[in-house]
Amino acid sequence: MPRRKDKIHKRKDGRWEGRFFKERMANGRIRYASVYGRSYYEVKNKLETALRKQSPTRFAPVKRLTLRETGKLWLEDKKAELKPSSICRYQFLLDKHIYPTFGDMRIDQITTEMIQAFAEEKKKAKGVSGKKLTQSYIGNILVVLMDVHAYAVRKGLCASLTCTVSKPSPKRKRHRILNGKEIKKLIAYLKEQQTPVMTGVLITMYTGMRIGEVCALQWEDINLDDGVIFVRKTMQRVKKGEGINGSYLRLDVPKTESSLREVPLHPNLLLILKSRRTEDDRAYVLTGTHMFMNPATYEYQYHKIMKNAGVADIRYHDLRHSFTTACVEGKMDIKTLSEILGHAKVNTTLDVYTHPTIGMKKKEISKIPSLS
Repeated sequence: MPRRKDKIHKRKDGRWEGRFFKERMANGRIRYASVYGRSYYEVKNKLETALRKQSPTRFAPVKRLTLRETGKLWLEDKKAELKPSSICRYQFLLDKHIYPTFGDMRIDQITTEMIQAFAEEKKKAKGVSGKKLTQSYIGNILVVLMDVHAYAVRKGLCASLTCTVSKPSPKRKRHRILNGKEIKKLIAYLKEQQTPVMTGVLITMYTGMRIGEVCALQWEDINLDDGVIFVRKTMQRVKKGEGINGSYLRLDVPKTESSLREVPLHPNLLLILKSRRTEDDRAYVLTGTHMFMNPATYEYQYHKIMKNAGVADIRYHDLRHSFTTACVEGKMDIKTLSEILGHAKVNTTLDVYTHPTIGMKKKEISKIPSLS
């Protein structure tokens, strides 16, 4: 005879069903399971067997994790897929911005409204320099926070947020690039001053290589016979570890698979490199020795070069933008250019690195048939 406490009942299809507590999930909720049979006693026996197999710890109270505890688990999980420099950057955003507000709060108590209010506060906050945080920087903070929360949802530690958090729209940066006259003037100056550092600047001007890639470049990475540079490593500054002050330089593979690439040498650059090559393949291009140059030191020397050359003292990375724009102006195929730059997507080349000059705009606008 079925009794209420048995949780056994007869279904409309004629079978008997018994329900039981299977386990308590990480978020504290209880998951149910069922057994079926043709008779009440068959189901009762199955139910008793299932209950005997259960571990007594399945219904032990679950510790509610704080965001700080969840963040540590999330970061540990990320280590398998991200480079150490990315892990350090995420750790910094957690320590500097997220933990002071949410660190001691239970992850399941954080709401959309709290995160939205946090985002609004960050819009008013100032950084170390005394300037307001940029929209893109605030966006990076929110990406980390939301990713930690999404991780908690996947692990059953909390429910999904009730609605989407509104992220600030980053303002498009206006990059100062070198025009044709400035490029020629700078190249002429660099050719006169035959030092390893000058060679490094020339390489970026002719290839668009990143500063970390140039600092890691050794002569063994340059095949002068085939006229190719093999980009297979980069120099990065990495934090020593959680709770440890300081950082160190690390020779690592480039940040994406597409960054591992072969860059063809312009004929002018090929002649320059042939005349400046050292006999030691293991020597770094920027030093001529087995010791690499710190990217910060290299960038400092670069700015001195720009001032002495009498051209606009733009950021080192803007040489990469200048190279890209010069290639587009020269009608280089965009897919080819994207691969030379090491971009995973062609859209990155077009949207971020291409800056039409006034000359390019004038040339294109003159092509309108109805206005000619």
